Amino acid sequence: EYESSIVARDEQGVDFSAKMRDVIQSYIAKNYDILFLHSSVDTLKIALEETAAAKKPIPILFGTSDTKIVEKGLVKSFQSSENNATGLINDQTEATSKKLDFLKQIIPNGKKIGVLGHGFLIPGEGPGLPTLASTINEAPKFGFEVVEFKTTLPPPKLAEEVKRITDAVKPGEYDAWIHMPGHFYADQQVHELAMTKRVKIP
Repeated sequence: EYESSIVARDEQGVDFSAKMRDVIQSYIAKNYDILFLHSSVDTLKIALEETAAAKKPIPILFGTSDTKIVEKGLVKSFQSSENNATGLINDQTEATSKKLDFLKQIIPNGKKIGVLGHGFLIPGEGPGLPTLASTINEAPKFGFEVVEFKTTLPPPKLAEEVKRITDAVKPGEYDAWIHMPGHFYADQQVHELAMTKRVKIP
């Protein structure tokens, strides 16, 4: 038996932390055997706090791209968390060069890459901005120019903005598109994928 929940950061009028805390508390009350978190480190922090407060050390299995969980005090070390959490860390910035090299092999004559960047990505934590920075820095080594779309719109308006930008992309305008992780709008990749299929680019 399992139960899953999605809490979107871009939902109008929703306090993400408060909503996530409610979800975790409901799972604890239902005496689940494991909590699986595929989310940001603030969700892991909430789960650790709530299981400790309830005096129920339910095992927490997490997946994150934040490599600073030791510095943030969420686990004691990478060798042993010394709490009820364990999981996997995916440092996406380490894979940037490999991704660009693979892309160059697919499109050897490619020059221009599109990305949704600042304003679309959650600041202050997670993989979004570091991955964007490493992509912009590494791209010229492979002969690519990164065209970054930015916005100052609030998160609840981003769904409309993502759709506007991706719908406006024309065939031949970009040679490839790179999806950045750690974005506000939960379904951003759905629009990006539909666009790349429409204009026939990787």
